[in-house]
Amino acid sequence: MQRKNETREECLERKRVYGKAYRSRPGARERRRAYDKIRRARPEIMEQIRAYSKAYNAKPETKERHRAHGRARYAKPEARKLIIAQNRAYRAKPDAKAKMYAWRTGISFEAALPWFLVPMDQRICCWCQEPANGFWCLDHDHDTMEIRGWAHIRCNSLEGRMAKSPRAARAIVESWNSFTSSVAREFALGMMANYP
Repeated sequence: MQRKNETREECLERKRVYGKAYRSRPGARERRRAYDKIRRARPEIMEQIRAYSKAYNAKPETKERHRAHGRARYAKPEARKLIIAQNRAYRAKPDAKAKMYAWRTGISFEAALPWFLVPMDQRICCWCQEPANGFWCLDHDHDTMEIRGWAHIRCNSLEGRMAKSPRAARAIVESWNSFTSSVAREFALGMMANYP
């Protein structure tokens, strides 16, 4: 609560200092985790919290306060560099990548995480069976939501095009019989085996 003759910034700073001191007490973290566990065990309480947070964050004054806070943080060049470096370091972690992938695709985090723990030099394309070169994507079946494995961007886009028009893809494969590249022919035939 804001005290008399105290600015908002002073009130926030006082709360920040108090919170830091409280969290540094022995057992504070364990108490907080136990409390969060109890709250999460009751869905009706979590639903109330989500509804309150959604309504609070939708207010124009809340949005403006968040924007002002972000602008103030980014105003100092050294703080901006530090924030960007922290964000980049976080996004480089396998669990952060798996969370982002799960959020974008709807696949569970638990299913995606093991794939992101595979080192870059040990990744093999699930389509052409070639090792890493260039950019990768984690390929999945859009119907069953099952992860197929790592794939080169070019292989994944080719698979998507073949899935959309299998007849045209079969015609291309048949015309490839006159080519000398057996690798390309085997790759295409292997992809077409997935489509009737």
